[in-house]
Amino acid sequence: MRAELTQLMEFFSAALDSRAGAAMRALMAELEHEQARTFKGFIVERVLEPATLQILHRGEVRGDVRPGAATKLAAEVVPAMLLYRAKLCDGQLEPDFGAAMVDEVLLPMVRPVHLG
Repeated sequence: MRAELTQLMEFFSAALDSRAGAAMRALMAELEHEQARTFKGFIVERVLEPATLQILHRGEVRGDVRPGAATKLAAEVVPAMLLYRAKLCDGQLEPDFGAAMVDEVLLPMVRPVHLG
């Protein structure tokens, strides 16, 4: 699951850092609030969030994710962080952003708790 999540984060980080990503950020900045919301909603709700949720569900089946942790809210963390970086940090992502996001945020949030 870690490899899948990291690959997904790297894909979207690269897209955000690309020329097309820069153009998309510029376009979103120029759109009216409702238009930008629709555009963002398409990317987040139909692409990024479902991909993350599918990975989490597969992890839950394998036992990599604790039962009940593969939720829409958990899947929203990835697009939330990417949009935060795109909007408030000028789209700048550190080279290890994807791996750090997975290791420091997503996995601790969903992995099974082992006692003892």
